[in-house]
Amino acid sequence: MTTGPVFRASLRARWLRALALALALAAAQMPFAPEAAANDLESLRQRAQQGEADAQYFLADKLHRGDGVARDDVAARALVLQAAKQGHLEAQRSLGLYYWRSYGGPQDKVEALKWILIAERGGNKDAPNVRANMLKSMSPEQVKEAQSRADAEPPRQLARAAPAGPPRPATPPAPSIDLAKMRAAAERGDPLVQAALGGALVFGRGVAPDEAEGIKWLRAAVAQGDLTGLTVLGAAYLEGKGVQRDRAEGIAFITRAAERGFAPAQVALAGYYFRGEWVDRDDKVALHWARKAAEQGNKEGQRALAAHYLTGRGVPEDPAQGEAWLRKAAAQGDEPSAELLRMLPSRDAAAKSPEGQAEFVRKVAEAGGAAAQYHLSRLYAEGAGVPKDKKLEVEWERKAAEQDHVEALGSYGWRLVVTHDGVKADFWKGYSYLYRAGALGHVQSQRALGQIFQKGMVVKKDVVMSLIWFDVAVTAGDASAKKLREEVLKEATAAQVAEANRRAAAWMKRPPIERTTPEGAP
Repeated sequence: MTTGPVFRASLRARWLRALALALALAAAQMPFAPEAAANDLESLRQRAQQGEADAQYFLADKLHRGDGVARDDVAARALVLQAAKQGHLEAQRSLGLYYWRSYGGPQDKVEALKWILIAERGGNKDAPNVRANMLKSMSPEQVKEAQSRADAEPPRQLARAAPAGPPRPATPPAPSIDLAKMRAAAERGDPLVQAALGGALVFGRGVAPDEAEGIKWLRAAVAQGDLTGLTVLGAAYLEGKGVQRDRAEGIAFITRAAERGFAPAQVALAGYYFRGEWVDRDDKVALHWARKAAEQGNKEGQRALAAHYLTGRGVPEDPAQGEAWLRKAAAQGDEPSAELLRMLPSRDAAAKSPEGQAEFVRKVAEAGGAAAQYHLSRLYAEGAGVPKDKKLEVEWERKAAEQDHVEALGSYGWRLVVTHDGVKADFWKGYSYLYRAGALGHVQSQRALGQIFQKGMVVKKDVVMSLIWFDVAVTAGDASAKKLREEVLKEATAAQVAEANRRAAAWMKRPPIERTTPEGAP
């Protein structure tokens, strides 16, 4: 048994890192999001099983993104199909994209266009643009067949339009605020009340949602310089609530509030840049906003700043500074910081031996830390502090992948694709894992996707798609992808190369969170 290179780094920082990442990523959630009750996973499952189209659609979205549940595009595709058949317009559009982008099953361009045509017929405002893009790479015969299939489908329309955000309970909760009093105060011009009322109505917090009225009050608050209203309006633009979704506009609003010293906006930006959500990941910018909020005494900002010191992201690792900021946050009642601090005695005892260190990582992994789960899989692979064990290596890697750990997604996804190390083959699940990892910047996954299309592994051989993925990986500096790209270039036409270059460049300009969606595929 070897201690190996994994134990050479600062142990005091190493064993905090696994927990710090998991807890800190929760430090900067937008504080004006819809109530957690509306997103209750078990409730969502029950309503989906009972045939509620909204629940089927939003549960599928969670499964596709791995939001609080293991990623499963096969199950997501089945749910979207159920909702689409009930007339859910957003599900119909999404189903078309699932078929087009090979999510949860093989690509079927005809079936993809069929569902986009059905969604467009029902009034989905995004469907025409999607249709126009699909037609660019379909033959007249395919288009004719898709139209024939769409015409054969009976008209379906839900009794009400699909909501733009997470599903609400079938029976709205009793109002927890007095709308009449709040409206009266808002009409008198109180900007604080206008912002609070606007946020409640846009996100359905304590009241039945009314996005149009909510946006009206948010704009009224912003006109008076209210920073809460400015931040919530930014969140509405990010999520497309009551307004056309506009990432740049949303980030601009929140940044304006942050620059004026509004700590919740600073915390939100710190989280976005730390996670690469809505914006490209930038540890220096995330650090800047976390520090601004922390120095104002904001506990979420203090926790976010601690994460930077504990993980060395944007700043040299400094465990002492990290722990100091955690203690400040915990002193204000921040439970995630307190939870991490409670682990410190176990960590210090574990540092005495490789076996103790591995045992500490196991405890963190069993507590649900994705970074620790992947780390533990590597320990089993190397025999570092534990006996080598291929079965446990793969099992912990799987658990980390199901929590969206990027490296685990790439590694386990490849195992699923090539039936490696005893893992049962599941090409489409593996493909979805590789795509997710590649979209989040994992170069090895980008290269693997290029090879899948280069060799025609289950999917049809596609010179353009292979070049796109190799281009993306080469841009990130992958030498192996460069060699593979040169092989593909020998059989590619000038038109194929030009198309691949154009699509790869356009895709890389998208923020990571948009790349991971069906609409964001290259």
